Amino acid sequence: MVSLIVIILGAVALMKLPVDMMPDVTFPAVTVIAEYSDASPEEVEELVTRPIEEGVGAVPGVKELRSSSSEGRSVVRVSFEWGIDIDAAANDVRDRIDRIINALPDDVDRPTLRKFDAASAPVAVLGCAADLDPVMLRQFIEDQIEPRLERVDGVGSLNILGGRKREIHVNLYPEKIKAMRLSTKAILDVLNRQNLTLPAGTIDSGNYEVLLRTPGQYKSLDEIRETIVAVRDGATIRIKDIAEVVDAWEKETTAVHINGRNGIRLMVFKQSDRNTVSVVDGIEKELKRINEDFPQVQMQIMHSSADFIKNSIDSVGSSAWQGGLLAVLVILFFLRNWTATLVIATSIPFSIFATFALIYFTGYTLNIMTLGGLALGVGMLVDNSIVVLENISRLRDEEKLDVVTASEKGTMEVIIPILASTLTTLVIFLPMFFVEGMVGIMFSELAIVICFSLLCSYVTAVTVVPMMTARIGALAEKRLAAKGITGEKEHPLSRWIGNFIDELTMAYQIFLRFCMFHWVSVTLVVALAVVGCFGLWQFIGTEIMPETDESQVNVRIELDVGTRVGITSEIAQDVERYIIENVPEYLKMQSNIGGSVWRGSAAHSASMSVYLVKPHLRTRSSEQVALDLQNKLRDRYPGAKIRCNASVSFFSRMMGGGSDSRLEIDIRGYDMETGDELARQAAEVMETVNGVTDVRISRETGTPEELFKIDRVKASTLGLDVNTIANFLETSVAGVSSTNYREGGDEYKILVKMKDSDQRQLHEIHDLLVTNELGEAINLRNVTSTKSHKGAVRIDRKEQERVVTLYCNIAGVDIGTVIKEAQPKLDRIMRPAGFSITPSGNWDDQVETFQELLAMFALAVVLVYMVMACQYESLLDPLVVMFSVPLAAIGVLAILFMTNTTLNMQSAIGCIMLAGIVVNNAIILVDQIKELRAVGVGIYDAIFESARRRLRPILMTTLTTVVGLVPMALALGEGGESMAPLARALIGGLSSSTLVTLIVIPIVYMVLHRGGLRELKAVKAALKK
Repeated sequence: MVSLIVIILGAVALMKLPVDMMPDVTFPAVTVIAEYSDASPEEVEELVTRPIEEGVGAVPGVKELRSSSSEGRSVVRVSFEWGIDIDAAANDVRDRIDRIINALPDDVDRPTLRKFDAASAPVAVLGCAADLDPVMLRQFIEDQIEPRLERVDGVGSLNILGGRKREIHVNLYPEKIKAMRLSTKAILDVLNRQNLTLPAGTIDSGNYEVLLRTPGQYKSLDEIRETIVAVRDGATIRIKDIAEVVDAWEKETTAVHINGRNGIRLMVFKQSDRNTVSVVDGIEKELKRINEDFPQVQMQIMHSSADFIKNSIDSVGSSAWQGGLLAVLVILFFLRNWTATLVIATSIPFSIFATFALIYFTGYTLNIMTLGGLALGVGMLVDNSIVVLENISRLRDEEKLDVVTASEKGTMEVIIPILASTLTTLVIFLPMFFVEGMVGIMFSELAIVICFSLLCSYVTAVTVVPMMTARIGALAEKRLAAKGITGEKEHPLSRWIGNFIDELTMAYQIFLRFCMFHWVSVTLVVALAVVGCFGLWQFIGTEIMPETDESQVNVRIELDVGTRVGITSEIAQDVERYIIENVPEYLKMQSNIGGSVWRGSAAHSASMSVYLVKPHLRTRSSEQVALDLQNKLRDRYPGAKIRCNASVSFFSRMMGGGSDSRLEIDIRGYDMETGDELARQAAEVMETVNGVTDVRISRETGTPEELFKIDRVKASTLGLDVNTIANFLETSVAGVSSTNYREGGDEYKILVKMKDSDQRQLHEIHDLLVTNELGEAINLRNVTSTKSHKGAVRIDRKEQERVVTLYCNIAGVDIGTVIKEAQPKLDRIMRPAGFSITPSGNWDDQVETFQELLAMFALAVVLVYMVMACQYESLLDPLVVMFSVPLAAIGVLAILFMTNTTLNMQSAIGCIMLAGIVVNNAIILVDQIKELRAVGVGIYDAIFESARRRLRPILMTTLTTVVGLVPMALALGEGGESMAPLARALIGGLSSSTLVTLIVIPIVYMVLHRGGLRELKAVKAALKK
């Protein structure tokens, strides 16, 4: 009844469990963003980025500083050590910013701070393409669509990209301003003063208090036109006399395409504590209603993390139940009894449903790690039950005990050995709780799930299994006795399987005797096999996480720096049409032209996300599609730089800080020209490395600039200063927002600028007149000169030092192999003092992660040994058992080599788990030997008899675990590649260790225990006689 209660609670918990991709991860990083309008990247770096870096760099716990300075924007990313309180760290960063705020230029907007966690990534990207005016479309989205989507349960916020924002333009006529002797500053001041509403206080009127206000805000464009700017000789000068006022839109710097058409993209962010899948389901339902209500505007989900989450979870879940079914079939094969098989099989649902209850009450989600832990453990859940039931069956067959007595005695004989084997498995997960960083966070939940499910399986094995065996067995005996039958009739197939197992046991005894008689030769062969398999190490690649096919290809187009966004958009649309017509796997596509929020202005570039049909519906992988598309597009557009790559896995993006490139190379040093030259040489080297499909240099130079040099002496003599001239130029060309125009509850900027300013030639700008403090018009040419210059599009910094990064796309090869080939070539590049060339990004994370995993493995081995030492109260017997650990290396390296699987975080975790799993068989064998020796049996006979008795349970436990992991190792479902390396490592290591352990452990026990070799010689001598 208790078991039923646990199963019911687990089933209820399963229905209420939230589903997500990964455990809840809060990345210890904050980003500081500061806007400095129209400033060049060099100015932003010197005046904004460096002061912020110096301020926040002193915050305790800072691990790394990275920054990006682009036109008008500074982005500083502060990464902290894992385990730090990110809220407290963010408050420290705010305090530091407050201290240095006065050191920043006056025109810099107050820096904003953003914390980064898993919830900060959009859960869905929506697309809308319609045949409407871009301004009207965006207004419609903001007024009608955005509020409805924000009301969906779990939606936190939306970010709208694309379309055009409404803006009121006051286009000044330069000739009229010159004739009227007006300054742009005076016009801005008038508009600002004439467009405001201020409270005037309150007065008492009878029993009421009346509020007085002076409403002076513009209510129409005509009011702006009628605004009086100045009075000349008694005549009023109005805005309409010197400018045209038009209802327009902001200057186009970016564009969004949806499936090859101009459109709008909405990024949906969920609340941090909400379930991704349920939020996206709510969005889908609301979109269906929106499309029904507004048929002229059809919206669709372009990309959703929920799709990959659901498919990945389904894949892991399928692996779990398929593995459990296969494990039950293995048990049935060996026991040849449906009743006994069902008794053992009860440990699987009991342990799994109890674990679901644990996941729910601990606040975890049902994600790849928690469900993967169950899938990994499903084959091991029956191990303890197998040992108990097999021992009960042996006592009934050999000692002819009744079922109740056999159940009691059989359970008590193995209760301590299976407890020890369970503890050795559990103890290997303890080091994971001491590991910081992504490894500790990701795998701690997996460890807890496996540990709890194994504890449940142990409780089931020593309570439920003997109870059910006694009850069911007693009922069966009574039923047969009532019919006068002395035993059950055996099926021919069952008899054949029984004979096969008996013959296998006899063959094993013969082979074991041969190996023991020739133990020196066998030991040498095994040692050579272990050493030989380590020779495969050089052929096995390394990477931090296995790549998964996420059915997405990213395309990046780069034209000459300085190309207008309109030209870039036209070429992007041509590329989009080509992709739609020539990529058979194409499903949908979204494009962003002209930079991004994080990377600043880049009108010459465009990025596209091409979504493909699901993997089972196509014959090519995403990587193959990307490589083929890149070759075709480069041939078609020789003047453009086009790069295509399959989207990197979710895990790699998280470990690599969100980058889409699998490998990065940092060139660090101050001088920009030297850094650019070293980057060019390093790029040429990387392009020769096998597997590198393309290389992109982060720092782009060539932005055409005209520097206005102000003659301070002349300017001062004529009553001007640098501030007046600079502000005049800004207003004349870029325009200045003096105030806002309000309509219908919304605000729109009023931009004051010279008419057709962006179409004017340089000499026309020189001829403009700037007004000094006396009202005199001074020709700009008299106080300025210009110099042509090509500046950087963006300046990156790392650890407060300039850095140029090479972003390398890799196909068909792992990152470790690439580094092995590239590092000697990079080392041959001559570089001056103060410059360095080093791999970074995922490679840094990989090196750090592998070091932590190695320490985890060493600690796990020590803990396993100590647990066994406590059980045996001996230092020698645990040492015998530990000889099974290095034997697992044979299978691990062999299976990784044969399946072309890399050594990554997942396969390394599998190796750590093996340290506690492979000793279980040896524990059962050694414990049986000790029991027989305790009743006076000699070493040789005890070893020989124990090997015979424990062969079947060892084979059963091994095969149930191995066969249970096969579905996961095959990685058949979407996202299955993420857990496959772990399963493969376990299968290979457990298989080789078990087969060799059955021979090696008896030999090691005989050699290390006193009198073993002497008794072996006596047996050999007796056989010769």
